[in-house]
Amino acid sequence: MNYQHETNLHNLLPKPTLEAMTKLVAVVFLLGLIAMWALVGALRMPVLRFVIPHPSLAGLALLTFYSGLVLHLEIFEVLLAMFIAYYSYRVYKAAVHRHER
Repeated sequence: MNYQHETNLHNLLPKPTLEAMTKLVAVVFLLGLIAMWALVGALRMPVLRFVIPHPSLAGLALLTFYSGLVLHLEIFEVLLAMFIAYYSYRVYKAAVHRHER
């Protein structure tokens, strides 16, 4: 438990391991997005437009990636959560719009 009386990943892993895992997740996150953005152009499948993150999220994705490599883990977590929230909302809106047709 930490001083906030919570148990989390920060308390269970040694700091060097946690930092290495954060960097790995940041790299996989960005490479995954790049691969998805490349796929949407290469495969030309209209449905992919609705499930692949919109390119307007590229700035937030880069900031999230950078924070995972250089900044504190907490910042990375917040930015990753923001990215997922914006992405999820966009997928939800696309699904609702597609269902209304």
